[in-house]
Amino acid sequence: MYNGKILDTGYKQINNFFNNRIAQKVFAVLVLLVVVFFLFQVYHKAYRPQGYDFKTYIVSARALAAGENPYETGYEYQYIYPVFFAFIFIPFAYIPYWMIHFLWYAFSMFAMIYSVLFLVRLVLPAAGVKNEEIKKIIVPLCFVFLVLVPSLQHNFVNGESNALILFLMVMFYKYYLKGSVIPASLFLSAGICIKLYPLIFILFLLFRRKYMYVLATAFFSAIMLLSPFLLLGGKVFAYYDHYLTRYISGEITGSAYVDKKNMYFSVSRFISYYFPALYDYSRAAVILTALAINFLMIGAVETAGRIPKKPNIEAWVFNIYLVSILLIAPKSQYHHMMYMVPAAALLFLKAYMDRRFFTPLSLFSSLAFIVFYYIGKVVRTGPYFVIYLLILFTALTYVIIKEKKAQEQGALGNNN
Repeated sequence: MYNGKILDTGYKQINNFFNNRIAQKVFAVLVLLVVVFFLFQVYHKAYRPQGYDFKTYIVSARALAAGENPYETGYEYQYIYPVFFAFIFIPFAYIPYWMIHFLWYAFSMFAMIYSVLFLVRLVLPAAGVKNEEIKKIIVPLCFVFLVLVPSLQHNFVNGESNALILFLMVMFYKYYLKGSVIPASLFLSAGICIKLYPLIFILFLLFRRKYMYVLATAFFSAIMLLSPFLLLGGKVFAYYDHYLTRYISGEITGSAYVDKKNMYFSVSRFISYYFPALYDYSRAAVILTALAINFLMIGAVETAGRIPKKPNIEAWVFNIYLVSILLIAPKSQYHHMMYMVPAAALLFLKAYMDRRFFTPLSLFSSLAFIVFYYIGKVVRTGPYFVIYLLILFTALTYVIIKEKKAQEQGALGNNN
């Protein structure tokens, strides 16, 4: 009873702080300063002699436009995406150099913000926040942005493609909720053809027996992957062979380089760090084992939430798949953290704006997430990244199960 009163008081104080106009302005200004600082860093990297990651897209797209191999440009940073991405990037590669960096940065920022807000709006009704009270989420979302600055900086300053991929997956989910097969499949196909990670959402569709979406995605993916044939003719197959041999089979067979000094965050890297002999003996077996473990985790969550779900519950399941990308990725890289940004934002909102979830456990989980996130950033020779991702995965699962029970109880009450 006493603890309940303390939590009630704390909950009211925190929400009063969220509603405070001065706090909203201060947090908004802090985020704006960070965004501007990131932009300065973008141009610093863009004009340094060695360039940076984003310039790889420009160099490889121009090489492809000239009929050359986008993977053998001689540029310091390697192009590691399917040919399709370089193909569709060709028009953007000839935009003035100073402008394309700003446009890509602005689009990436928009893509992340739109993706987070779309998912937030799906769960807002369950958190007791109405659309007209949207200002209430400014402070908590800005707080999450500031906490995650290290991984966001890595994404935006280096011009990575993860915000684009996140946006495409969210657009797929948006049209999936509307029951629009063609646009949903087009967005999912585009994500898969730029970066293979969205393939995990085929599992999402199979669990829901949405076979038409799967077939449409396969059809559109084939068209997109083969579209560079219009420019390159038969050379496109040689370039795809280069990509598959060097970046896909190389990861599986062991010919690709692996940084064994740092663990990062995927299950396969966790195994390789603690059992290097096993990883050296059969990298393919370790990767397949990691995939099986994560698929079992996803299957358990899907089974636990196996009832007709409302969009606000399905949004949590969608985030399970986003976080799973980090756990299954055979090549863990810090900028992949973009895929967990929506989950972190939703869980923080849920913990501090829905009284049912404002508990000592949620407070402890929030603190543990922040602690392990920063320890993992500083000390990469330990399991800290894996731990904080498992905290995210567990917290998402907890919300799904609890919301499922609330939905069942609501349905039972209506029947009575």
